[in-house]
Amino acid sequence: MRLALRSVGLALGLVVLGGAATHSPAFAAPKAEAEKTYRLADVMPHYDKFLELKPEERDSFRLLYRLKSKNGGPLPKVTLQSASGPIPLPLTPDNALAVPEALYRENPVLVVEGPRGQMSLSLTMEPVLPPVLDLPVELIKESMTETNKAISKYAGAAALFAPKMQGITLKLPANAAAPSVRNKDGSLVALKADKEGLFEFRPSKFRKAEAVVLSASPLKVEFVD
Repeated sequence: MRLALRSVGLALGLVVLGGAATHSPAFAAPKAEAEKTYRLADVMPHYDKFLELKPEERDSFRLLYRLKSKNGGPLPKVTLQSASGPIPLPLTPDNALAVPEALYRENPVLVVEGPRGQMSLSLTMEPVLPPVLDLPVELIKESMTETNKAISKYAGAAALFAPKMQGITLKLPANAAAPSVRNKDGSLVALKADKEGLFEFRPSKFRKAEAVVLSASPLKVEFVD
């Protein structure tokens, strides 16, 4: 189950569409224009709020901004006019922005070149967990707690209505065996995949759990509320 970022929408004023906070207007370039310019901070809304947190308040979760072409085609060419010269917009293989903090603070001009049309930008909050196959439950809980505190801090009066992170989902390679929950007495309980092939772990359902045991490194880890 993908995290429905209603919490971020409440806390940060984003529009929530399809289970993720979506910030599309910045890329709504008129069809008559082949090139459009923006400031980086305008297409990474509220990242400044994330950086306002102390390092120890944001080291177990992250904000991810992903670009998507609305017509399903390739993304337009995007260039940053940084102080050191033009550079391609840093992206991960799944089109998430990979902008170093120093470059974000520089707030360079961002140039979007054709094809004409629109791109959408989705914002998700994801846990940051160690790349281990024996994942301590306490670290999962710490990530959930840290994220919930950050949401509450910026939600203000809306915090009462903001959902809380309750667990994580794991996406494993297709040939990997199902993960298991290891209880404090050493017993193992296998997790079952949902219809999307994701394995969900909620600490509240496994009160005696001490670790989630994986057969392979997960391809993706997300929060569930």
